[in-house]
Amino acid sequence: VLVLMGAVGVASLRRVGRIAASSRILSSRLARSAPWCCAPAKPASAQLQLYVHKELEHALRALSTKHGVRVPDGLASSMASHLLELAARRQDPDAQPSPEEMSGAAVSASKSTHSARTIADPAVINQRLSDLCTLTCTCLGTHAGGELAREVEAATSPAKTAALIRSLVAARSARLANASWMYGTIVGQHASLRESVGADPNSRAEDRWVAATHEPESLKQYAEAAQMMGEKAWVQLAFDWCADVAEDFFRGAGWRRTA
Repeated sequence: VLVLMGAVGVASLRRVGRIAASSRILSSRLARSAPWCCAPAKPASAQLQLYVHKELEHALRALSTKHGVRVPDGLASSMASHLLELAARRQDPDAQPSPEEMSGAAVSASKSTHSARTIADPAVINQRLSDLCTLTCTCLGTHAGGELAREVEAATSPAKTAALIRSLVAARSARLANASWMYGTIVGQHASLRESVGADPNSRAEDRWVAATHEPESLKQYAEAAQMMGEKAWVQLAFDWCADVAEDFFRGAGWRRTA
């Protein structure tokens, strides 16, 4: 009985071994032949690429409708392809802007040997592509209708498309820098005025006025910043609203409604 059991056991082991070997051979053949194994992974999901293309088309259509900019045929596709290339590229100081650089953030470029490779993680590429799409559409809506309209109309090749995207990002960075300077100048001047006036409450008003206005350069910068603020569209709308409310209250029936 023991000999019979041993024989059966050895045969079973041999059979299992042949099945395992066959499985390994089949797996290796499938790995070599199946396109999903040998082909590189798609850099971004097809659904996201379609979304990016549609968003760029919408932004360019709005640019054409609102500002009369002549958008070249195929520009949305060209921009989408370039953004996908940027999203899949690792940070490289000699390459075109990375998402971090495009967002205006200060990034220390890596000098490692991996800096020029593409990113392998599809989730990371998807997120970068989504961020780049949002940023580019925002830049198109803000800058492409004015000083960059000619670059949009001339973007008829991949190289010109890449140059257009860089110009859009540069314009946005300059806009953010101007906004930061304007805000800092106005807030800083207000703080300086409060400090000068409150330094000696018992002093004469004339002396406090001199202390608050003794720096003509800071006052000049404050005037420039205030003018920049006053030229903003939302500030103009706010002024118009205030004028309309005052007109209605004092010359219309507004005072009766609040009595």
